[in-house]
Amino acid sequence: MVTLSRKDLFDAVWTRPLSELAPQYGLSDVGLRKVCDRFEIPTPGRGYWAKVRAGMVFPRPKLRPASGPHLDVVRFADGPTLPAAVAAAMQQAKALQAPAAQPSQAQEVTKGETSVQEVSERSSPTSVSASRPDIAKALLPTQRALEKGREDSDGFVSVRGRAAVRMAIARTSAPIALEFLEKLLAAGASRGWRLEPGDEAAHLVVEGETIAFKIDEIPHKTPHTPTPQEQRRKTERDRWGGDSQPWPTWDLSPSGRLAFIIQENDWSGLRRTFSQRRGYTFVDALESVVVGLAGHAAYKIERRRKAEEQARAAAIAEARRQRLAAYQKREDRRGRFVALIADQLAERTRLEAVLAHLEGLPEDDRQRLANIEAWGRRKLKTIEARLGGASLYGSARASKVSFAEPPPEEQSPYWYGPEIELRLWRPDPEADLLRAEDELDWLITEGLVEDPRADPDLPPDAP
Repeated sequence: MVTLSRKDLFDAVWTRPLSELAPQYGLSDVGLRKVCDRFEIPTPGRGYWAKVRAGMVFPRPKLRPASGPHLDVVRFADGPTLPAAVAAAMQQAKALQAPAAQPSQAQEVTKGETSVQEVSERSSPTSVSASRPDIAKALLPTQRALEKGREDSDGFVSVRGRAAVRMAIARTSAPIALEFLEKLLAAGASRGWRLEPGDEAAHLVVEGETIAFKIDEIPHKTPHTPTPQEQRRKTERDRWGGDSQPWPTWDLSPSGRLAFIIQENDWSGLRRTFSQRRGYTFVDALESVVVGLAGHAAYKIERRRKAEEQARAAAIAEARRQRLAAYQKREDRRGRFVALIADQLAERTRLEAVLAHLEGLPEDDRQRLANIEAWGRRKLKTIEARLGGASLYGSARASKVSFAEPPPEEQSPYWYGPEIELRLWRPDPEADLLRAEDELDWLITEGLVEDPRADPDLPPDAP
């Protein structure tokens, strides 16, 4: 928040034009004038700064005491803060501006609006200077569109076309707009700026960035006087309960005042509309437009840089998330493999306890429970076989459970390993590897269980 005294703001508005001072507080010149009115601060009238530039001297009015103590301090809320790179680009563009002549106030002013007479005397209705053939060629589609365009009911010609600059101006304002565009392209040529065709209209390429823009004429508004036909329609609507008026509130007509509008970077805090000030020609806004274009191009570059930084940060965060997820998945599989070993060890302890109990029974009881004891000893052998070093190694590899961290390219959480289990393995000397066996086949091979296929009563092909 910017805070200053009422006296400081008074000194500021009588030192610089409101249009130059207002952006410092995040306002337009109209908004700053309203603030001054609210705090009872007099402001320069229309044409004051033009007369000062012409060499005239006027006494500064006195700042009268405020009507209340609440008006002694002016506070401006903080607006959008421009990135340092954008502010530096705008400052550099302003410093590179050639020392221009003092803005020339229009000689003929009607109803507070600038006349087009002075510009019309310098150029034909829709002509482009031939001093720069490249610029004349770039503006030729716009010139032709202005010549062939039809005026609407309000007297404006809308220009459309891939290679034409988007406009909505009166035909009499065409020389002003073309002269402005010619000078703008000439000023930007030394910086490498150029006009290029677009999808719907031509755009400027500023510092490698495409900047969409248009030129509109600010219409002159006069209260609409209803015609007899409109009055009759209104009467008919009133009969049926209608409450809308069948005519516009204002009549629009060309004013001769143009505005250069940059169609980029909404809500950025950058100025986007550069209106022709009353009492000045449109070309007088050229310096501000050049600085504004440089600022918008720098803002797009800065915004893309931040987007790339955010994308890189998001990619790093996602890679870290995946790395942690993959590690957690490996740890989960390792834990389940170790849990199976612990289950086998616990089962071995239980079986040893059972066998010790059976061995302590009387001989007659032990004979009756011989099958239980034989089953328990077979089970112990299978557990010992599963817990052997070679078997554990083979089971871990078959289940794809690794207790060593894999290389980064193999650390992915999006793979599905086989079921984790402890198997029985037997060496295969011919192939020099271990082969997994089912528990029954392993017991048969070890001679702990008779092969049911050796029963003479079974057919030879019995499984």
